Amino acid sequence: GSLSAPSLRQRFDAYDGDGDGRITTGDARQLLLDSDVCCPTPEAAAEAVAEMDSDVDGHVEWGEFKLSLDRPVTVAKPATRAAGSGGADERTDVPSAGEALA
Repeated sequence: GSLSAPSLRQRFDAYDGDGDGRITTGDARQLLLDSDVCCPTPEAAAEAVAEMDSDVDGHVEWGEFKLSLDRPVTVAKPATRAAGSGGADERTDVPSAGEALA
């Protein structure tokens, strides 16, 4: 089920570690951990912020957080080199913020 707006705001505020009204890449690592992403890297956190950051200012405000709830967030997995592969980064879908928080 989906969360109510007040519940979503409580989650946003919980992820906003320093209470400045923005989720930074540091804050996003906790969001990814709660989304069952094992050991999220700083790069994965930065990419998750970039996916939700519609005004491209480097962090996620409350309005962007709400808007991102229905969109899947995609983060890069570390490159692996299999025999004959070019070593390109694999990508994996992470639950949207709404799915992770539901």
